[in-house]
Amino acid sequence: MRKFTACLFILSQMILPVQAESDYYIWVDANGVTNYAAQKPNDHEAKHITTNRSFGQNYSSENPEQLSDTPTRKAKDRPSEQDKALAQTRSNHNLEVAAAKRSNCQIGRRNLAKLEEFARIRLTDEKGGSRILSDDERTARLNKANKTIKENCNG
Repeated sequence: MRKFTACLFILSQMILPVQAESDYYIWVDANGVTNYAAQKPNDHEAKHITTNRSFGQNYSSENPEQLSDTPTRKAKDRPSEQDKALAQTRSNHNLEVAAAKRSNCQIGRRNLAKLEEFARIRLTDEKGGSRILSDDERTARLNKANKTIKENCNG
């Protein structure tokens, strides 16, 4: 019987809700983060919370100036160092892409000018031999040059 009573006591202690401390303090720090603690912080003005007001209850309806002496601008509104680094990386990438597009545009325009200027174009293959560009190859290269210009030139 004694074991049964001990088990019943332990089980009842596990089932009953755990009572938290009855006093808490809430404040908003310089980064706009709401903090909760059992002890009042020395460096911030904090609002005292009792058992009448549960821990974790939303206090946004209260006057935010009472909770903090910092500006009400939230941390998510301020760019972080990661955001700044990401913006710089994107900016650098965009500059590289723009430079590559300018270069491709110039190459496409030069190729188009050569293809339109000369009826016969002599090519040198890998073995050092030369041949004349066929009409089908010339048409394909004209189309490729026009496509390159369309994709890379802004005007």
